[in-house]
Amino acid sequence: IAGSGLLFSRLDTSHRSVYSAGFSGFDTMYAVIQTGGKQLRVKVGEVVRVETLPAEVGSSVTFDRVLMVSGEDDRVKLGSPMLDGCEVKGTVVEQGRAKKILLYTYKRRQNSNRRSQGHRQNFTAVKIDAIEA
Repeated sequence: IAGSGLLFSRLDTSHRSVYSAGFSGFDTMYAVIQTGGKQLRVKVGEVVRVETLPAEVGSSVTFDRVLMVSGEDDRVKLGSPMLDGCEVKGTVVEQGRAKKILLYTYKRRQNSNRRSQGHRQNFTAVKIDAIEA
């Protein structure tokens, strides 16, 4: 098809290998959940890092704040703002801390450009087991 290369030039480079392999990537069930003040798109079998949850490694967690669910038959359910009766269940894989982020400050004439501050954010890694819609 003439001009099909134009479509790929507008896409992100990470999507090129997906389309060139002939895999659509949209035939699996996914959900959008809200946790820790952030929204995440999750699929079954995926490991996601979320804000720290008060759970032990190996225990199960349930996310009941589900904003959207897309089924295997390409049907989408949207909540306003949340979906009733939908849950995403997962298992805690790891409790840890992310890599250090270095913060540099700079103010002219005060020699403060040599001051640095580090921060390591706590996280909980969760493996998504099931999406119940």
